[in-house]
Amino acid sequence: LIVHPRGFGFVASPNPQEPDIFIPKPYINDAIDGDTVEVLVNLETVSEKGPEGKILSIVSRKRKQLVGTVWAIGEEQA
Repeated sequence: LIVHPRGFGFVASPNPQEPDIFIPKPYINDAIDGDTVEVLVNLETVSEKGPEGKILSIVSRKRKQLVGTVWAIGEEQA
């Protein structure tokens, strides 16, 4: 999976002659850039970006650790 900074992504087709599968932002399903994913392709919808699909499951994560800041909702920041 390759994720664009705006939240949508592309999954490489298993067949090099076929176009990549476009994954709209609502269908990323918590996958992150570099993950190996299982995709359901919607054969009825083809956008200007190619065939569309949605991520059904994450097969494996590329990154084992993520770095970030966690904020509790409702608490004041120090």
